[in-house]
Amino acid sequence: MTFFKSHPMHSIIFISILPVNDFAFSNTLLKSIRENFPKLSVFDFDNHSDSLVVNYAIEFIEKAESPIIVIDCMADEQANFRAFFNALVKKKKEVEILVKGSNSLLDKFIKPFPKKTLGFKANEDVIKHLTKISTDQNI
Repeated sequence: MTFFKSHPMHSIIFISILPVNDFAFSNTLLKSIRENFPKLSVFDFDNHSDSLVVNYAIEFIEKAESPIIVIDCMADEQANFRAFFNALVKKKKEVEILVKGSNSLLDKFIKPFPKKTLGFKANEDVIKHLTKISTDQNI
């Protein structure tokens, strides 16, 4: 039995990269995404998540069509997302990646993806870009 039986074809994976020993149980960008795009299926995790959660994210990505990845970098911490991005690369042409902030290790993982927008500074800029994507994709 799979964790995700069915979900909308348009999905967002939200990843937070937090400082060591910093566990955030809420994120203002994630909250804004959920409020502004209630029809989208959103799965979120962070660099402190265990491998089981990352495996769920991989399963989620495998079933999603035209997935959107939003990454909120609040630190330049190590983030072991190799397995996640290895699965994501199979859908490289379909994936849209938006990055708020920056993370040097993450930059290496997202380099091969053609549809990426880096360096957002404010949550509002990410929401505006997501609005444009949702309009373009007729979500």
